[in-house]
Amino acid sequence: TGIDVLAVGEGGSTFDAERLKELSAVEGVLLALHGGSSLPDSEVRTLIDAGVVKFSVFNKIATRGLASAHAYVDDEQASLMGLGEAVRSGFAAAVSAELVRFGSPGHA
Repeated sequence: TGIDVLAVGEGGSTFDAERLKELSAVEGVLLALHGGSSLPDSEVRTLIDAGVVKFSVFNKIATRGLASAHAYVDDEQASLMGLGEAVRSGFAAAVSAELVRFGSPGHA
């Protein structure tokens, strides 16, 4: 096909699981989805079962990091050095939650 990854849609789209299974059966083609932050967990599982292997969820992760930064800044003892750690820890927590949501723990 000449492609490595095929983006099959965005999170707000309606998906045909059977069609996605057909596409994922094409040797050498991986399926990806943009806008996965807004997908409910039940739909994530359906899409994984249909062959989607990559979900873009940066908005969800960034929002969590930003919320962590806001919460930290609201603290009277906040410092610039601590702000970076607050953002990092918010990002890390969000990444961990998404890994669990996508069924990644225990997989290489």
